[in-house]
Amino acid sequence: MFSEEQLKAIKNFDKRILLLAGAGAGKTTTLIEKISYIIEKNLISPYEILAITFTNKAMKELKERIAKKFDEKIANRMTVSTFHGLCYRIIKENYEKLGYSKDITIYDEYDSFDLLIEINDDLGRPLSERKLKNIFNKKNKDSTERRIISEYNFRLKRDNAVDFSMMLKSVVELFKISKIQEYYRRKWRYVLVDEYQDTNDIQYEFLKLLNPNYLFVVGDPDQSIYGWRGANIKIILNFLELEKESKILKLQNNYRSGKKIVDIANELIKNNIGRLEKTLIPKREIESNIEVTTLKNEVEESEFVANKIKELLNLGVNPNEIAVLYRKNSQSAFLSEILRSEEIRFTVSKKYDVLGTSSAREIINLIKLAKRRNNSFLAKQFFRKTLKYEPIEILRLESEATNKGISILKKWEETHKKFIEYNDDLIAIISAIFDEFKFYEYYDIYSEKKNDYTRFAKFIDKWASKFGNNTDEFLKWLLLKDETDFFDLEDKESVKLMTIHTAKGLEFENVFIIGCNDGNYPAGKSSDFEEERRLFYVAITRAKKNLFFTKVKKTFKGFGAKKVEFSIAESPFLKEIM
Repeated sequence: MFSEEQLKAIKNFDKRILLLAGAGAGKTTTLIEKISYIIEKNLISPYEILAITFTNKAMKELKERIAKKFDEKIANRMTVSTFHGLCYRIIKENYEKLGYSKDITIYDEYDSFDLLIEINDDLGRPLSERKLKNIFNKKNKDSTERRIISEYNFRLKRDNAVDFSMMLKSVVELFKISKIQEYYRRKWRYVLVDEYQDTNDIQYEFLKLLNPNYLFVVGDPDQSIYGWRGANIKIILNFLELEKESKILKLQNNYRSGKKIVDIANELIKNNIGRLEKTLIPKREIESNIEVTTLKNEVEESEFVANKIKELLNLGVNPNEIAVLYRKNSQSAFLSEILRSEEIRFTVSKKYDVLGTSSAREIINLIKLAKRRNNSFLAKQFFRKTLKYEPIEILRLESEATNKGISILKKWEETHKKFIEYNDDLIAIISAIFDEFKFYEYYDIYSEKKNDYTRFAKFIDKWASKFGNNTDEFLKWLLLKDETDFFDLEDKESVKLMTIHTAKGLEFENVFIIGCNDGNYPAGKSSDFEEERRLFYVAITRAKKNLFFTKVKKTFKGFGAKKVEFSIAESPFLKEIM
């Protein structure tokens, strides 16, 4: 059965609604029922419903639960997508209007940076790699930086490519064409947006231009933790002012955590000024437990946490219901070593380890090259990264190709065409790449490099069926993936170690928040203090039953002979709740 506040949200059919949904308040269930109600009452056709999620995991769950409630046909009539997935689709449908041909390539963050490096090399390397990484974010650009960006945009267009980070901007430009805007506005009359607190300015502009008949957004400013990534919390805070004829509804009942945990979460977040008034009401009748432990340093802290985890496991607790959360990945180092020595199964959730290595990128580039043979940049990457050509050698190669009246792409095809015929079969093309370029043999003396190739091959072998063994589906997934896609790869029966940002949207019976000291929470003097408090709030509200805080008296700085130990204060957020 649904609560009164859930039913109000489900049945309300006003044109502009913000559902202010607290942590553990059943917002996903409410969202599913909202869509179901619209379909069952024939208020809007499933074809005219667009649901936008912020992660692939949430998108998958939404699709599966709608399909379970009705059937796959109805679920497939709806459009359920992330912002980037939606823009990918719109760009593919309107490539000509953007001045591209059909076989358009979308560069991911690695491709984009490689293109910047290529341009920088061609210009005699005037900028360091550090400066290149920040070139688009720098406000006052000098003449060299402007020249590199101009050349970057020229080469994108030349190679029929779009930068992933620019996809939303490209769609916003498309929506300024009235016929295109009107087409999509009529196509999606009812738009639902999840995690609205994480919306950035360009996503908001996209929604304003789409201007659907009905807009139903779900979010919680108390859980807005992506300001550093561009999220603008003012968009949700000013909803009533920004949206005409709008209304705010609330979900405040917490069905996840015990009363003690909910109480300290409320006590913490009430200190923020930039929020919409909301108080979590505990509804789960379980005995909850909160402990705060002070240790001498990070080593003792890790030993304490490991012993506590052993106690829980000995009591029969499922390891999958134990999570250790921290502010930054480096905090997991000591604990990982101790858990390994104690033979406790654990998983450290990190971003794209398998696919981000230089070895994996070499193979991915070759797969793209086989599929996108109109892209000279990819051919240059092959000569630069796989064959280790210097910039001067690539220029010589281009000159030779020009003298023959062919492009560098043709030069590549002349010598490496065996695997092109397999370009639709993912496993076949990767096998052909390994056979032709002898990666295992060539890197036999470089064990880590060889291990990277092995890990990539195992990943593909395990996940090929996810893409229907289709190369295009793999490349699409590669572009649109996020960290939630990798949860399925993790050991299910293991203790989870992860940053709080990664834990967003997850829940566990037992949660450890380690390193509860100033410098971690908040991360530093320059950080957004209220966002840091929200991050601590998100960590607390992941716990269902047992919540353990640990802090240290001293920490280490420096390495080797220069390593020193110094005192460190506890987190001010801990003081606010204990």
